[in-house]
Amino acid sequence: MKVMIVGAGKFGYRLAETMDKECIEVTIIDTKKEAIEHVKSHLKVMAITGNGLDSKLFRELDAQTYDMFVAATSSDETNTIVCFLAKKHGIKKVVARIRKPENVRQKEYLKNDMGIDQVVNPDLATAQEITRFLMKGYRFQSGDFERSKLVMMDILAAKMPSVIGKQVNQLRHAENFEGLLIPVIKRDGVVMVPDGSTVIETDDLLFIIGKSPRLSEVLKRYRISMDTRQIKKVMIFGGGKVGFFLARQLLRLGVRVKIVEQDRDQCMYLSTSLPDAIIIHGDGTDIELLDDEDLPHMDAFIGVTGFDEHNLLMALLAKQEGVPVVVSKVGKFSYLNLLSKLNIDFYLNPTDISITEILKYARGGQIVAATMLLEGQAEVVEIIVHEELACVGQKIKDLDLPKGLVIGALARNHQAIIPNGSTVLTVGDRLVIFCMNSNLDALKTFIRPSDGGLLRQITFRPGTQSDTAPEALPMVSLSRIKAAANITDISDE
Repeated sequence: MKVMIVGAGKFGYRLAETMDKECIEVTIIDTKKEAIEHVKSHLKVMAITGNGLDSKLFRELDAQTYDMFVAATSSDETNTIVCFLAKKHGIKKVVARIRKPENVRQKEYLKNDMGIDQVVNPDLATAQEITRFLMKGYRFQSGDFERSKLVMMDILAAKMPSVIGKQVNQLRHAENFEGLLIPVIKRDGVVMVPDGSTVIETDDLLFIIGKSPRLSEVLKRYRISMDTRQIKKVMIFGGGKVGFFLARQLLRLGVRVKIVEQDRDQCMYLSTSLPDAIIIHGDGTDIELLDDEDLPHMDAFIGVTGFDEHNLLMALLAKQEGVPVVVSKVGKFSYLNLLSKLNIDFYLNPTDISITEILKYARGGQIVAATMLLEGQAEVVEIIVHEELACVGQKIKDLDLPKGLVIGALARNHQAIIPNGSTVLTVGDRLVIFCMNSNLDALKTFIRPSDGGLLRQITFRPGTQSDTAPEALPMVSLSRIKAAANITDISDE
């Protein structure tokens, strides 16, 4: 697979690095010579100093031979235009990083009129993952699963004492888990995909998937409510893009939100855009200010400023003040290995979230909303059963699935089904597969038809074309777009 990336900043570099590890042939372009030299000295990819807005460059690189294009500069407008150019020069899949809230609202226009196939927004994706973590309700957003009210909840095994000490394959009959599945267990901070012989331990965090009515029925036996949300008051440290998206989502869910932001102009913007939130103009590292704003009585504290050190320090201080749940955004990859030793409940990296989205799109899979639930230790991939493959008509228990891989749900005839070993796969079944990161190579082999795999990964999104020629784009004057956006070259932060 060949991928062209425009923009060699932090995001573009990290994407190129990840794709290179996946054995994807990468070409990365940037106007800054020093950025390209850095890429050349650290990665085994083709790095070119040039302007992605130059059509001549696309012709010189024989753009139509590339399978995918990613616009990863720091400018939304530049990303939009270079994607338009990439599509015009014959690249089938184009992806744009779009960050500004006002531009994200134009997502359908970008897709329908500008020919952009996938829009990624690290800030919005980060806010969505934090919301899912806080609200404890993981809902699958793709059509059939959403219509069938398929949900996944994480529940401590200690709250269901009768399951402790039992093997996973005993729960269906012993605990009446018919219609439910445990695709993931978190034990001692480590995520694992269990098999039938896995024994449940007291401190395990169980991720249980099923249709909402059935899951609610089973949980009532343990006096556990489906509405496990205990987050009613949240303090957000940082009113930037992530803080804005996060506050907007939490407010829609009925959560009371306070945002602490130091920039006065941004506070004015937030107070206008989020009238139901309380906006505090002040230094979020001032613990006295936070105490005055009732920090100890908050249900959650989230640090999402642009400074990792501030986010981590204040999250730890909030925990000391008695806040039960603390979350931190972390941008520096060098910090990630240290965070498991800190008393922080959830941390995430916006760049990695968006790279995960892009890689899934590159592989052809639909993006499933539960990915970051697994904290980067596992993948959730949605694939489809192809008519010519050997798995058709076979029971799941006869497929010899690799260890660390489980089919968590499937959609058939517009209905979601929680499968068991006796479930027979049929043509067109849409499967949700949970897989440990250490087993991704096995998953890729398993779903690759040319290698005799059982499944064929989706190669197109609903409403788009796959192996056919790209649709003709609407006639748009590129010179007019450039002039309106006042763009002459590209760069990245």
